[in-house]
Amino acid sequence: VIAGAFGAYIDVENAITIGMLPDISLQKIEQVGNAAGAGVKLALLSYPLRKQAHHLACDSQYIELAGTQSFMKTFMNNINFPLENKQQ
Repeated sequence: VIAGAFGAYIDVENAITIGMLPDISLQKIEQVGNAAGAGVKLALLSYPLRKQAHHLACDSQYIELAGTQSFMKTFMNNINFPLENKQQ
């Protein structure tokens, strides 16, 4: 599931081609746009959906990738920026 403006407008096939998204079947990818706004509306109107959202949140794990050295190294290596300022 790809959400937000990013999810609404990204060309999934191109993102897979350049390695931004994993090489999986396009049928497994869902672009949902403003999922947060839609979810809030549904949760406010429905107790069962609010309960389901609560369980989903409890089962989710937040991972701050930008704070991990291995992610930053991999990220920098894959966007063609040098890891260090090399003076010649």
